[in-house]
Amino acid sequence: MAGDRPRLVTDTGFTYDLDGAEGFEQTVGRVLRQTFLLDCVTRTEGYYQVDLHERRRVESRLDVDFAALYDRPLADRLETYLGVSFETVADAIPDWPLTVDVDPTVESLDAIPFVANDLAVVRTTPDPDPRPVKQTPEVITDFLGAETDEPVTTEFVTPDPVSFDTIGHAWVGDSPPIDANKLTVESLRRSLDVDPDESPIRIHVVCNDTAMRDEQVVSEYYQLNDRHQFDISMHTELSVAEFRELLAESADFLHYIGHVDDDGIVCPDGHLDTTTLADVNVKAFLLNACNSHEQGMGLVEAGSLGGIITLFDIADSIATRAGLHFARLLAAGHTLRTSVHVLRNHVLAGARWMTVGNGGLSLCHSRSGNPLYLRLLDTDDETAHTEIQTFVTPSHGLGSVLNFHIDSDTRYLVSGELDTFDLSPSELDDVLDGDTIPVDYENDRYWSDEISAADLL
Repeated sequence: MAGDRPRLVTDTGFTYDLDGAEGFEQTVGRVLRQTFLLDCVTRTEGYYQVDLHERRRVESRLDVDFAALYDRPLADRLETYLGVSFETVADAIPDWPLTVDVDPTVESLDAIPFVANDLAVVRTTPDPDPRPVKQTPEVITDFLGAETDEPVTTEFVTPDPVSFDTIGHAWVGDSPPIDANKLTVESLRRSLDVDPDESPIRIHVVCNDTAMRDEQVVSEYYQLNDRHQFDISMHTELSVAEFRELLAESADFLHYIGHVDDDGIVCPDGHLDTTTLADVNVKAFLLNACNSHEQGMGLVEAGSLGGIITLFDIADSIATRAGLHFARLLAAGHTLRTSVHVLRNHVLAGARWMTVGNGGLSLCHSRSGNPLYLRLLDTDDETAHTEIQTFVTPSHGLGSVLNFHIDSDTRYLVSGELDTFDLSPSELDDVLDGDTIPVDYENDRYWSDEISAADLL
């Protein structure tokens, strides 16, 4: 409705000012997160009652009769929720899956329904002009193997940091972002046309650099998820024509190992420039090559739904390590976007991989519904003090609950840290024997299928 200030108004006459002390966007984000949490708590009532961990955390702090509130209209519920101080419940709100920065243009408007469907926190960008971004000497040393007098310089938009715990960060606008998912409206629209398919997941692994053949073992890693059947084909030293033909065929995923330069993807007989392609039928991809952003955008604009690319030059050894981790993460049910998040924050700190197109795509389902990440805080001979984190997926988004089998009755809202658990050796082995998950212990990274409690306690 028209007015001189932003506000939320219900049909019962309740009004809530959205232009708070933190500003409009911050206030709307806070209202979204607070309302989500308290409505999830309310919905534990009713015919199918749920023992929800978050309800245990906040109920004693609140003067709210959730059983009575369950039967009230949504407008009445909302008034009750917003009568609660945000600080009272803030520590129980899940880490938010996604914040999206939107360049405030007419062209960006078509992305808003998709962003809203993901319950993303939305911000506008006052100054989206692209500017040079340089790798720091430390990152250059880590990723190229030695310092250089001329660091790689590329112009990107640098979104402002998010002021609360957010797992994913995306950007809608013309210019490429740094450390964020470059969303495109067309890739989001095309994702609506993808129907569930019971056929094997078809993956092409292409290695056009013989020096990086160690990464071809990814074909084994993709098949670690025994809930799905995989049809994996290996290709080496594809010519330009062969690569173009492969991209025109229907497939679920392309894992490219090799090189990209200013002229395109390097092939034995020349370069394949994806920006010249008219039709690509590979749904998603990983271009594990130096500075592959432009070629990745070419694939998205020609028909792919989304993919993972790099922003700068990367040493072959680092690219190989990253490729192996990406294969494991995607096979464990992570989306493109959360795969990059886990790699950057927990495996290869400072890594400059990012997603283009629909970063919310996943290759397959996790056994538990939501992919997990395990961090051992400390251990002794009898107990592992453990933190468990979860990530949303297309099939198990915000509002999903996870039954962590150590506590068979309690459910946890997914996204971010569930809780900390004191696990016995046998309980820890049960966790490690379930999903294939990354494990962090004393700043070392492991995979759950490669270790046991005996290795850690």
